[in-house]
Amino acid sequence: MRPLVLKIKGINSFIEEQIVDFVKLSEQGLFGIFGPTGSGKTTILDAMMLALYGQPAVKSSNFINVNLKSANVSFLFQVTERKTKRYLVEREFKFSEKTNSVRSGKGRIFEDQGEELVILADTITEVNKKVIEIIGLRQEDFQRTVVLPQGRFSEFLKLEGKERREMLERLFHLEKYGDCLANRLSIHKKLLQSEMEGYRGELQAYSGISNSLLEEKKKDKNNCEMELNSTADFLEAITKQHKEAEEIWKLQEEEKEYHGRLIKLEERSDDMKGIEKKIVIHEGTKRVKPYLEAFEQNVLQTNQALQEQTKQMAILQECKLEKERVDESFQLWHTLQQEKLPKLYLKQKDCKDAVILFEELREKKKQLVEYSCRLDVLKDQKAECMKKKELIEKKALSTAEEISVQEKLLMEKTVDPVLREQILAGASYEEKKSEYEKDKEHLEKRFLEEKRVYNQILPEYLKLKNFFNLEEEDYEKEQEKLAFLQKDLYKRKEARDKYNAASDKAAKNSQLVMELSEKRNELLDREKMFRNQDLEFEVKIKKEEQENLAQIIRQQLEEGVPCPVCGSIHHVKHYIEQDDTKHIAILKKEKEKIELQIDQVTKALSDLLSRTAIYEEQIQEDKKIIKELGAELGEDTKEVIQEKLEKLDRYKELRNKIFEKTKSLRQAEEDYKLKIRLYNEAKEQLIILQDKIHIKDFLKESSLLIEKDKEAKKLSVRLKKLRDEQSTLLKQMQEISIETNKCEQELVSMQEGIRLLTDHVNEKRMHYERKLEQIQWNQEDKAETNIHGCLEEVELEIKRIERNSKEFEQQKKNIEETYSRCQQTLRTIESRYQLLQTQQRNLEKDFVIVMEEQGFHSQDEVKAGNLEENVYKDYMKQLSQYKEEIVSIQSLLTHVREKLGERRIEKAEWEQLEEKKLFIEKDQEEKKKLFHTLEHEINEMEEKLLLIREVLKKQEKAAHIQSLIEELEKLFKGKKFVEFVAISRLKYISIDAAKRLQEITNGNYGIEVDETGRFMIRDFKNGGVTRDASTLSGGETFLVSLALALALSQQIQLKGTAPLELFFLDEGFGTLDDNLLDVVMSSIEKIHHERLKVGLISHVESVKTRIPVKLLVKPSVAGKAGTHVEIEKS
Repeated sequence: MRPLVLKIKGINSFIEEQIVDFVKLSEQGLFGIFGPTGSGKTTILDAMMLALYGQPAVKSSNFINVNLKSANVSFLFQVTERKTKRYLVEREFKFSEKTNSVRSGKGRIFEDQGEELVILADTITEVNKKVIEIIGLRQEDFQRTVVLPQGRFSEFLKLEGKERREMLERLFHLEKYGDCLANRLSIHKKLLQSEMEGYRGELQAYSGISNSLLEEKKKDKNNCEMELNSTADFLEAITKQHKEAEEIWKLQEEEKEYHGRLIKLEERSDDMKGIEKKIVIHEGTKRVKPYLEAFEQNVLQTNQALQEQTKQMAILQECKLEKERVDESFQLWHTLQQEKLPKLYLKQKDCKDAVILFEELREKKKQLVEYSCRLDVLKDQKAECMKKKELIEKKALSTAEEISVQEKLLMEKTVDPVLREQILAGASYEEKKSEYEKDKEHLEKRFLEEKRVYNQILPEYLKLKNFFNLEEEDYEKEQEKLAFLQKDLYKRKEARDKYNAASDKAAKNSQLVMELSEKRNELLDREKMFRNQDLEFEVKIKKEEQENLAQIIRQQLEEGVPCPVCGSIHHVKHYIEQDDTKHIAILKKEKEKIELQIDQVTKALSDLLSRTAIYEEQIQEDKKIIKELGAELGEDTKEVIQEKLEKLDRYKELRNKIFEKTKSLRQAEEDYKLKIRLYNEAKEQLIILQDKIHIKDFLKESSLLIEKDKEAKKLSVRLKKLRDEQSTLLKQMQEISIETNKCEQELVSMQEGIRLLTDHVNEKRMHYERKLEQIQWNQEDKAETNIHGCLEEVELEIKRIERNSKEFEQQKKNIEETYSRCQQTLRTIESRYQLLQTQQRNLEKDFVIVMEEQGFHSQDEVKAGNLEENVYKDYMKQLSQYKEEIVSIQSLLTHVREKLGERRIEKAEWEQLEEKKLFIEKDQEEKKKLFHTLEHEINEMEEKLLLIREVLKKQEKAAHIQSLIEELEKLFKGKKFVEFVAISRLKYISIDAAKRLQEITNGNYGIEVDETGRFMIRDFKNGGVTRDASTLSGGETFLVSLALALALSQQIQLKGTAPLELFFLDEGFGTLDDNLLDVVMSSIEKIHHERLKVGLISHVESVKTRIPVKLLVKPSVAGKAGTHVEIEKS
């Protein structure tokens, strides 16, 4: 993530909106943010955190400026992964007076696609989630690795255990080795369980399928096929006979139908003759009709022309009268225009000149009044300025006297700098002496407590060491041996678990085989019983059928005819029993029930055999596993192995404790000696100072010095305020003097302007009075004096005369044109009327000749014989169809009789043949259906048998995978694997951090990670001893935290999990001396590059001089403006 533009408004001291352009600021890779303490440098960092996560870097209940009710932040940044994307985050915060706290208002995040902004989220919760998704870091991780604000340098250094593991898990995306992996295993386990259930369900669904049943189905299919072949020839002969009879029957039916249709057509012959006569008359009227229509049309047009001629003559008369009236009015107004209009134009010009003079005179009078008012205002302003000047002079004199008094008091409260430094040093030594004395007692107690715990756990440790026959070796070799021993025990434990599981499974499967064997014996007994019953029924049915057959033969025997069985010609019939076919049907139904039960038992037996085979295979596999594992395990039981594992874990725990306590005892002893040395040094320095300046209680003197400093500070503030006030008063005096001079100059200028304007007004008034006299002399009404009213009357009269003249001139022109058009129209209508009369006579003569030729005697007779077009077409169609149909039916009837010849068939004979064919076809179709059904069942049964074998293979494979997943669940239980990976990553970070720290400290310090994942500091100044991070001083903590943060940020860059392109440091440089600061700055200058920008926030001047691009933060001014920022380049 690389910042581009940050906009801040209303956050802490930022009142007006300020824009931070990070593109310009970070163009050289290294930049700094500088300003006085409290100017708002850290607020820029807070604004960035507020924009991204909605919370400042340091938690605060109210970060909105006290003069405002709301605050806004806007942050544009880019993320570079496969391609570069830009995002804009906008947030609003409001202060609630009810709860006296800040609450989040609006929040939105956009993707900047160049031409448009695409909104990604518009609620606070969704925006927070989207930011974490884009950047890949939560706020706390962002602060620990990217932005290190004030007071947060050592946070990652001092994190331990679960918190550090969780943070590394998030930073390096180790969730896939923890919860994600466990969830995946759980999901796979559930899926496999569901799959196994599915396999069991599938096998249950195929329980009725067996090879014996398949063979029976195939046998039935072969029998059915033989029966189909035997009846096929008979069906072919019947079909041929039916086809020939069908042809004769259809021809007989056609002959009968055509004969009936021909009789019906002959009955309609009279109607068709009448239609034919009407068609002939209509065709005659069609020849006469054009002449009749032309004659009638001409008569109509002649009458219309006569009406138009009469109407046009009346219009011409009206137009003539209107023309005479308009000519008379035009002459009247034309005379008036020639005589009166020139006089009115002359009077209009004089009135306009007088109006202009009147307006100019009124404007000058108004200006003269304004000048007089302004003159009075200037006089008042001059008097007010003189009063203000006197008051300010008095106040300035009073302020100068008070400044003199405050300066004297400040001199009295000022302490000599050398004495101040000695007093503060003495107070510092006294505080250190007291602190070292307390630390000495605490360290002594700690040493004794560590020794007591060490002696308490030592016997048990030695006992377990002897139990495992571990020799005195170095720590690393012993660690390897323990790991090997633990691995061997876990291996034996897993083998024992597998052995027990296989034994249990084999016993369970053996029991199931025995149960299945018993069920199989029961089913075999039932099958035998059902087959015996089936055989008995079959014997009974055959016996009954033979009896019935003997009875049928006896009934058909005739006296004197030899018997086909015994050859006798004498037959006794009075002992013949009745037909017993009903009893045979009952026996057959019972037999079918027995056969159905036999099929069911056979299916059950087949299912039992398949299941028994599966279980026997599993028993053999389990026995093989038991044999292999039994030889490997020997006599070690599960309880013995578990006990050894528990003792081994306890030994490792005690061993780590012994190791830690040994280090703690050594460290406590060293710390105790160090505190004694520091205590003696502080005591010696304190005695030297007491002898030098003769002060016994430095703490008391330090308190008095602080009080004097506070009073001096108050006096300084008061003195500064008075001097600022004095400067302001002098400035005000200068401004008032300038204003007074300006008023005097403007007074002189205004008086001269009034004089000149008065002369000009008098001159204009004279011109205006002369013009009025001239206008009144020209007027007929001498009493008229209103010049504007006079001008309006003259203009209205001119407009009236001009308008009426134009109107009557236009009317005259229009009426002349209209009169001419009417005359022309009348002449055209008269010519047309004469032409139409001539045409009427000619058309009447032609119509009479044609009518007589067609045999008509009058117009009414012609009109009566005419038919409508649709009726005529319908008649023609009927006649044509009638003739065509007669010819067609006669032809078809002749053709049918020729084909039929002498062949004939009766209806009863045809129906009997058709029934016979349908019966045979139906029987054949049923046999085909049975054949296809058997074929389909056989194919389906074969497919199902294949599926059963496939399901059994899949079930075995799924069971194997399920056992593997259960083993993996045991291995990944808890977060042991995540912890292992996190510590591995941490070691890589510590190696990089150690290199950076040695470079920064010239090889004085290094950093390592112990077995528990805690950071240990290697102090090479003291022989390379390891120190806990909590023992570091402020400056040392800053250096170690800086090296660690740089290494962590570098690792994140290398892993590519969160594409970070910046690194911020806020303060921390004030605790370093000049040499160390130079080393740190050189190291920081080396780490920045194109994909990593480094920013520093500081007030140290020596840091500022080494930064190429700076953002200067100017503090706010009370009551005037808030914090301002600007970029400066070296």
